[in-house]
Amino acid sequence: MKYKKIAYCLIWFFLIPKLLYSQEAINYSFYNDLAIVKKGNKYGILDTNESYVIKPEYELIIYDKNDQLYLFSQAGTIRLLDKNLNTFSDHVFSGSSDDIKFRVHRYKFSDDLMVVKVDSLYGYLNREGDFSIAPQFRFARRFENGYAIIGLHNYGLINKSGKIILDEEYDVIKSEYGNYIVAQRGSISKVLKGDSIVVNHIDGFVKKISKRYMLIQRNDNKMQLLNLAGESILPETYDQIEFQMFAPGITVRNGNAWGYYDLEANKLVAPLKYEMVNSYYGGLTVIVKSEGYYGLLNKEGELILKPEYDEIKAMTHGVLIMQDGKYGLFDKRCNEIFPLIYGSIEYIGNLKYKVIRKGTAQIIKYKEKNR
Repeated sequence: MKYKKIAYCLIWFFLIPKLLYSQEAINYSFYNDLAIVKKGNKYGILDTNESYVIKPEYELIIYDKNDQLYLFSQAGTIRLLDKNLNTFSDHVFSGSSDDIKFRVHRYKFSDDLMVVKVDSLYGYLNREGDFSIAPQFRFARRFENGYAIIGLHNYGLINKSGKIILDEEYDVIKSEYGNYIVAQRGSISKVLKGDSIVVNHIDGFVKKISKRYMLIQRNDNKMQLLNLAGESILPETYDQIEFQMFAPGITVRNGNAWGYYDLEANKLVAPLKYEMVNSYYGGLTVIVKSEGYYGLLNKEGELILKPEYDEIKAMTHGVLIMQDGKYGLFDKRCNEIFPLIYGSIEYIGNLKYKVIRKGTAQIIKYKEKNR
């Protein structure tokens, strides 16, 4: 009898609430003592007493922790409520729950403005729940760094006051480094910085903008490097140009031949005759490859080691040279540290190296040279 009573209690404790609610918690953590729940295929909101504050009758409810807003979707309409379930905006917006689920459209603030849709047009809501930019666009994206892309099939650009910076006539508009904006129509591009046009006409595509340069893929399939004023800074164009991560220069290629151009010295340090070129340590070291073998150039382009080595690798604390199972080491300025006579070389910190020769290990401290 005692066990039957325990069994009835367990049934009452676990089963009855499920039969009453048949609900699934969507947010397991309560926010402001409220939790979104799903009953069947409808959404509602419970308080900490498991009482419905909002009955489960909506197609979708989402809470945004950053904006502290609830989104309610029902029958193609969207309402926004604040964290206390008070009306955030008196306006009713358009959009299906599927649009929200699959992020076709996201009701989130960016640059203090939120893209919203009313009937078939898009506008921007401010944090007071009023329109900062009235619905007037066929499509609109969120603001980034003070600007937003508008348009459905062709694109334009607006600023936060709603001023049209670019008409809806471009195939592509994209943001680049340093708040630069690239707009492309057909095979012609232009570059903007804020509301101002920096370069009005480029015959080709802007592949990349860095801190100081623009990399252009021209319409003749050649690549060109411009400064941020749109002026060419190289004496010629190349089939390929690549920025170097560890040096103030670029690798350039015509046909199958690679070279290295130092942008600070404004000269071609490694001529276009190598299979591979990479520069390291701020341009102090240039590693090249020719006919399957590796060589080493310094910053001035002087050949320190002819391309006749099995491998040359830039390491954290020097350039490792490998040939016929032997190892040598040069520093970052192409000064020799160890000749090519060791079975292994290992950096152990504080300018100390563990070297092994003929089975004997030795610790050697190297005094770095300034030239």
